[in-house]
Amino acid sequence: MENPKPFLASKWLHLQVLCDSNELKALFSLLSPCSFFLLGIPITDVSIAPERFLQRYQEGIEMLRQGSCPERGFFKNILPIALTHEENRIFLQELGDGRYLAKVQKPVLQVQVHYFRYSPVDGSFRSMALGEDSLFWGLQFSFPQIYQDPKTHLIQKENITPFILVRKWAKDYSIATPFVVDNKRINVPFRLGKGCFSWIEKHPQLQRQGLSVYVGG
Repeated sequence: MENPKPFLASKWLHLQVLCDSNELKALFSLLSPCSFFLLGIPITDVSIAPERFLQRYQEGIEMLRQGSCPERGFFKNILPIALTHEENRIFLQELGDGRYLAKVQKPVLQVQVHYFRYSPVDGSFRSMALGEDSLFWGLQFSFPQIYQDPKTHLIQKENITPFILVRKWAKDYSIATPFVVDNKRINVPFRLGKGCFSWIEKHPQLQRQGLSVYVGG
C-alpha cells in the first residue's frame, strides 16, 4: 500500500485530565478491546500494551506524589498514542531496518501529554500552552468530528462514540479542577481525578506558581 496523504480533520473535541493509573485503567477497560499505537517515533514495534502504558504513566504520577515532576520527554516512549478498535485506521510506514512509523488514516482517539499555563496578569488558565512556566497536568484526549477520506477525498462526519465514552468516564472519575488563587476558588475545564485530591498539594509546579487546589473540608 502506498503512503497515504496527511490526515485532514476538523472540529476536534478535547478533554484534559490529571488522574491516577487506577482511574486510567478504568477508562481502558471501558474502551476495550482497543489497540494502542505510538505516534511520531520510528520504532520496531509501534504497538503498545495497555499494561506498559499504565506502568510508565504511574511512574510519572508517583513522582508527583513524592513532590517532584516528570521532565519533558519522560513519557516519550508511550505518548502520543492513538487508540482504536479498528487497526486499519492506522497506516504503518516501513522505514527499513525493521522500523515503522504509525500514521493516522481515519479518526481515532488521540492521547498526548497535557500542560497548561496560568497567567497572573489576567487570571487565565490556558490549556496546551507550552513554556518554561507551563505545568504538567496529565493527558489530553482528542477526537475529530469531521475528516477527509484518504481514498475518496470526500468530507465525512465521524461517529464520536469513543469520545463519548471518554466523557462518561471523566464524569464518573474526575471533576473540573477547583483551583484556589489569591483565596478565590476558580473552577477550570480541565479535570482532576478524584483519587488525586489526597496528594495534589505536593505537585511542585503548583507550589512554585502560588496555586493550590480546593480539597474541601
